[in-house]
Amino acid sequence: MRKLLAGCVVLAAASGVAFSDSMHFQIVADGLQETPPNASPASGSGVAFLDAGSNTLSIDFSFSGLLGPQTAAHLHNAPPGTPGGVVVPLPNGSPIVGDFILSDSVEAALLAGNIYVNIHTTVFPGGEIRGQLVKVPEPSTLALLSLAALGLRRR
Repeated sequence: MRKLLAGCVVLAAASGVAFSDSMHFQIVADGLQETPPNASPASGSGVAFLDAGSNTLSIDFSFSGLLGPQTAAHLHNAPPGTPGGVVVPLPNGSPIVGDFILSDSVEAALLAGNIYVNIHTTVFPGGEIRGQLVKVPEPSTLALLSLAALGLRRR
């Protein structure tokens, strides 16, 4: 049984790299994630896909309810709860849809969970809403880990 578990874990770990260079991220943004948090009623949500082979990040992100006119939008590099520097400028307006080439260091920060979308306005010049890009687990990896867990439970 332990050999089965070890095999499933190795297969699960390799499956994301072996079968696909594409990774899926979810974005949920609001004022409470800003540093410092704010009481803006604005919110945003979207998805992003990273093609690791070409370092291309495809983003589809929409937002509404801003208290002031938008002045800028960026991807920043910092973990949740920490302000970070701008690493990729984004176009103004909602939705933000496009493909953006990432440097190797920005791609590494994304994979570490340290990239966030920040929407700046006249009311909140430092950012009215913020949302981390959170990696969505690949279904086949989850399935393999579930099988391994079921195998352990039967013992």
